[in-house]
Amino acid sequence: MQRSVGDMDSELCRRLIREGAMLGMQTLDLRSIGEPLLDTRLPEFVNLASSQGFSNIYIHTNGLCLDETIVNTLGEAGISNIDISLSPKTSYRRTRPGVDADELFSRLESLARKQPRHFDKLLIDYIDTGDREAEAASFLRWLESIGYRLREKIRLHNWGEGIRSPDSGVFCHRLWTSLTILVDGRVALCCLDYEGQYGLGNVRNSSLDKIFNSSRFVQIRQDHLAGQRLNQCARCDLPAKKDYQKKGEPEKKSLK
Repeated sequence: MQRSVGDMDSELCRRLIREGAMLGMQTLDLRSIGEPLLDTRLPEFVNLASSQGFSNIYIHTNGLCLDETIVNTLGEAGISNIDISLSPKTSYRRTRPGVDADELFSRLESLARKQPRHFDKLLIDYIDTGDREAEAASFLRWLESIGYRLREKIRLHNWGEGIRSPDSGVFCHRLWTSLTILVDGRVALCCLDYEGQYGLGNVRNSSLDKIFNSSRFVQIRQDHLAGQRLNQCARCDLPAKKDYQKKGEPEKKSLK
């Protein structure tokens, strides 16, 4: 990622939560790129979203900052779930260099033993990096033995950085069902457009509904339906690897 790292302005975040609720959005993912537990304002934003009527409020975390206090604080604020992205230890070491996997797994075991009041909010996203069958089975048994529930298994995708190929016919719902907003207010194409390179607008000087229904955004959707995919969409294997696992489930409007 080349864009600047930072935090979204507090008042802007509050405005977006209220605006999203007024538009009927139901799901709020309080992060896009980055570790959400580093933001001390997180419980405030969760509480506001809960009071505004969002029915599904969640985060994805690497788990390194989790402790009993933060789990209970977020639970009391109204968070729906805290999704921990995790892989078997060998794979974790290989794909996340610089992280002490032993310390993380020990921390998760300790948290499970303490059983904070809102332990049930902790769910595991198993990031499948092509693990050996035996290691994967052992990992899942370990999770179950200490009380963690599996939310879903996610096959590793290419972050929209594969080789551009002719239209495969794989439809991506994200252009219709979500808005991804970067810290500086720019609206990204989706969660994989981490540089915000497509210029869909900025919520600092426009409303969510105007951006969502802008001529540029509408044209991108129409082109997508016609098989004329943007470069990143044509190189992305996320819909094929993830969405088809949930075929038939209704999608909810969401704000990221």
